[in-house]
Amino acid sequence: MRKLIACDGTWQQSAEGYLLCAGTLQTVPDEGLSTDEALQLSDWALAMFVGVFCVIALKKALP
Repeated sequence: MRKLIACDGTWQQSAEGYLLCAGTLQTVPDEGLSTDEALQLSDWALAMFVGVFCVIALKKALP
C-alpha cells in the first residue's frame, strides 16, 4: 500500500526550490478507488460524454 505525505501546516518553497512543511509531516494511507467506485466513475463519464455529444448534434441539426 502506498502512503501519501501531508502537512498539517502550510507548504512553502525554499530559495533553492525545495518544498518545506511549516508544521508537522504526516503519512496518509492511499486507499484509492474501489472497483465499484471506478465503475461508477467511468459510467458517469461516459454518460456525460454522450449527453454533451447529443446536445451538440441537436444544435447542429436544428436551424
